[in-house]
Amino acid sequence: MRSFFLLAFCGLFLGSVYAQQTPASHPFMPKDPGEAINSSAHELNPILSEDGLTLYFVRADHPDNKFGVDGSQDIWVSTRADLKSPWSEAKRLPDEINRIQYNALYAVLDSGQTFIIAGRFGKKSLNYHRRGLSMIKKNADGSFSQPMRLKIPRYERKNKGTTATASFHSDGSLMAVGMSKNFESFKQRLYISQLKPNGKWSKLKKVKVERPGYSNESPFFSQDKKTLYFSALRKGGQGDYDLYKIQALDVKYKTWSTPEQLSDTLNSTVWEGYYRENAKGSYAVFATSNQSRAEAADIRLVKKYEEKPWFDLKIKLVDSRNGMPLDVKYSPKLLVLKPGQAVEEINVADSLIAYQQPLKNKYSYTAKANYFKSDTIEVDLEKELENGTQELVVTATPFPYVDVNLKMQSTDASKPFAMTKLKLLTANGAAVPSPEYDYSQGMVKFQLKHGSNYRLEAMVNDFIARPLELPLSNVNEYQTIDTIMRLRPEVVKAVVVKLEGYVIDKKTGKPLNRRKPFDLLVNDTIRMNESADTISPGIYALSLLPGRIYVLGVQRRGYASLFDILDLRTAKASATLKKDLTVVPLEVGQSIKINNILFETGKATIQKSSFPELDRLAEFLNDYEIKAEIAGHTDNVGKAASNLKLSDDRAKSVVNYLVSKGVESSKLSFKGYGMTKPVADNKTTKGKAENRRVEFTVLDIVLEE
Repeated sequence: MRSFFLLAFCGLFLGSVYAQQTPASHPFMPKDPGEAINSSAHELNPILSEDGLTLYFVRADHPDNKFGVDGSQDIWVSTRADLKSPWSEAKRLPDEINRIQYNALYAVLDSGQTFIIAGRFGKKSLNYHRRGLSMIKKNADGSFSQPMRLKIPRYERKNKGTTATASFHSDGSLMAVGMSKNFESFKQRLYISQLKPNGKWSKLKKVKVERPGYSNESPFFSQDKKTLYFSALRKGGQGDYDLYKIQALDVKYKTWSTPEQLSDTLNSTVWEGYYRENAKGSYAVFATSNQSRAEAADIRLVKKYEEKPWFDLKIKLVDSRNGMPLDVKYSPKLLVLKPGQAVEEINVADSLIAYQQPLKNKYSYTAKANYFKSDTIEVDLEKELENGTQELVVTATPFPYVDVNLKMQSTDASKPFAMTKLKLLTANGAAVPSPEYDYSQGMVKFQLKHGSNYRLEAMVNDFIARPLELPLSNVNEYQTIDTIMRLRPEVVKAVVVKLEGYVIDKKTGKPLNRRKPFDLLVNDTIRMNESADTISPGIYALSLLPGRIYVLGVQRRGYASLFDILDLRTAKASATLKKDLTVVPLEVGQSIKINNILFETGKATIQKSSFPELDRLAEFLNDYEIKAEIAGHTDNVGKAASNLKLSDDRAKSVVNYLVSKGVESSKLSFKGYGMTKPVADNKTTKGKAENRRVEFTVLDIVLEE
């Protein structure tokens, strides 16, 4: 062991100096506070304030010390604004504290108002007199009082070694000392003294350390006064002075536990000493030559526990329409979802909610407000170890619809209208989804998305009601609308088109098994099957108003529908039409034609009229765990190579469109087959039209049982 000492009347000890690699960065690993504190000189004996924002320490042989680089110790101080801010450039304390060549600070008490330093000073001359301890008070104007002797019985008589170390408990009632009673000895032993009720200090009492080793130094008591930390050179250590702790086994400090070495995140194979904690015990500081600057001792700061084991959240509930705080008229509340706990509801009175959320868990935040739906914000604090702040914005969106209460009423009050059957109710030509009927009251309830104007039309009993205009283009939030649709008792019988047919399974060529229920889709809205035949398989019936174009399809799990366009713009009054609808079972290898897909002539550009069909396909693909190939085909007009490329480009365009609509790209592949796979005779115009097509082929699919 190579050692050197700072020789002084009251000097601090520093052992051998080497370098060793420290553990990786972690919130609770020792940290270098930076060059504002650590320099190329020695930094020793750190003392941390209770709040962790002020650090006092001794600098040895620093050029800015009063006695310079050749034999000097001065007391310095650094501060920081908060626990996450950098430390300020350290400043040397004034000569009222740094009174001699080798200064030592043993305690800072009373929130920085009382300093205990090494040395006794003359009552008149105030010059250094002898070894001992003195107390200095900080005055209201920032100046310091003259040093006052602190009488510790036997301290001056026993303190004869080359060096001495000491510390005081934060309440000023307990002192721990490391010193030698042998003249010019470096071998220190530990002692304690307690402040008695009469205000005097007890005689120094030796701490009986089991197998004390060469030397025990720089002692420090924990806040509960039961644990004594110190630095020692002992057998079983890591090679030099290491940090240890012992526990008092009785209130009189007569017996102690076996010394226990502190974690190797603090200790290394080189010198460590001066372990200290702030009054809360949340931070510790110590000095080490491990990875130090210029082979000098440096200070390390380590967090022991998080004083504030939570995140400070600032949460805003905002209205999606304007980004402003949610109006109190909607009775907004913040819902906090905690794992394994009931949902917490917080009434929102201000635009910003301050909320503290404990660490080590996941949380969800959402808003609850009348007629609004909210997004959910997830906050994962499972891996967070330290206090932090985070701002959250929870966005609430008004319900995108209005509730319509539609009353069917006769224009002649003397002739009450009794609604026995509502055959058809449309808004802008599309069937109103999921209406609720109260025939006894002639009432229909349904929902419409706001933001558009609507024209409502209905067929009630056997009469067509007078169209009703419902202006909702300026409505941007939920509301209930009560309105009346008038019917004249004397109007003529309604003229409708009756549509009948079968739902055909393409694979079998037969009507869909009646044990497999299906829904009819008219303009992408589910319509009730009006067929009275509940025995025959796959039969359906619909009543449709003439003068319009309809897109017809079938919805059944495990099947894909081949959508058909039905043009009733020139349909005859009271006509009955026959039309079968086709579904294709979803099986690996099955190819399904995508109807109603048009491209610009000779190009891969999809015409806008094709978008509704592709939107249906995107929704369909998103509804299944499926992988599919989009295949392009052409007729035999033109060169084979050109047709092959055109079909490939068109298939790629379809895939790109589907991906833009939310279909995962991993579900899709594409390929052009040109004219190689005709399904009809290319000698006829009709056959060529059938061969110009886009299909999707099922490559893989998982269907629920």
